[in-house]
Amino acid sequence: MRKSMNKCIDFRYGKIIYNTRDQYIGKSLELYGEYSESEARIFEFFIKPGDTVVEVGANIGSHTVHLAQLVGDSGVVWAFEPQRLVFQLLAGNMAINGITNVFCQQQCVSDKSGTILVPVLDVDDIVNWGGLSLEHSQAGEPVQVITLDSLELPRCDFMKIDVEGMEQNVLQGARKTIEKYRPVIYMEADRPQKREKLLAYTKSLGYRIFDHNAPLYNEDNFFHNPENVFIATIPVDEETVANISIASINVICLPKESPIQINGAREL
Repeated sequence: MRKSMNKCIDFRYGKIIYNTRDQYIGKSLELYGEYSESEARIFEFFIKPGDTVVEVGANIGSHTVHLAQLVGDSGVVWAFEPQRLVFQLLAGNMAINGITNVFCQQQCVSDKSGTILVPVLDVDDIVNWGGLSLEHSQAGEPVQVITLDSLELPRCDFMKIDVEGMEQNVLQGARKTIEKYRPVIYMEADRPQKREKLLAYTKSLGYRIFDHNAPLYNEDNFFHNPENVFIATIPVDEETVANISIASINVICLPKESPIQINGAREL
């Protein structure tokens, strides 16, 4: 039997099992005891006890644990992750923290129901497990595809969507839910070729959109590690390069009728 690449540590919100070879989430947990804390702070602003949260693309649950704590015993989190090996860590992380208000689903969420083939990455490779796109997948293990509308949720207050380019598909399959409950939507919008259409569709649902770029490194991290390993070098001109901190390119989407004010964020 191969040696496990998984490790369990205490992190900012409890305990977490992660893949030590994961390039981003695993590496961040290993070095900092947290992942994308600037996103977690956004959740704290919008989510309150009793809320229902839908997290599409939950990965191993580094945010799910926190979301479950924010909604409390009277709230619910629906967490979707289609990759089998990643899903097993997600479910394990709910169990190891004694969390009972999260419904973990090994399903793909899109604009129509069906089945999709989900590749199985090699656990011995150093890869970005959260960067797997299923948009044109043609090989792998069959996984059920659902729409959020098919759940007929009795409530939905907040949606977090991170699905590597399939964000608009998720929204289209959740249109009735969005129109009925008007949740705050926090989603990745980092694909230049898709961003304009994604934002236009979101606005057509009656939403205002604000930029939120979330650095992977947090100076005030849980392990008090002063070294930022998430640095990218980009060319400025033929002779000059610049080092920038890697960040997730996300957007905060608020219903137009919402009284919430967001200061310091650019409206798109």
